[in-house]
Amino acid sequence: QFEVQYRNKSGYIIPYIKVDFPKEAVSNITVGPLINSEMAVKNIKALMQARNYSSYIIDIKSSEIPIRY
Repeated sequence: QFEVQYRNKSGYIIPYIKVDFPKEAVSNITVGPLINSEMAVKNIKALMQARNYSSYIIDIKSSEIPIRY
């Protein structure tokens, strides 16, 4: 049984489940298709470094799926 929590994003209520896991469990991150994927990758790299994940993350890359709008 999980406790569902909620956050507000751009006027939408978004449910989520908070899950704790060890930093070692994350080895790569793929950013979904965005208009500015390069900036998103750069920001995620900075976030991971700020949260001390940088030594565990092997690869952060953009999705190869094209954006659809």
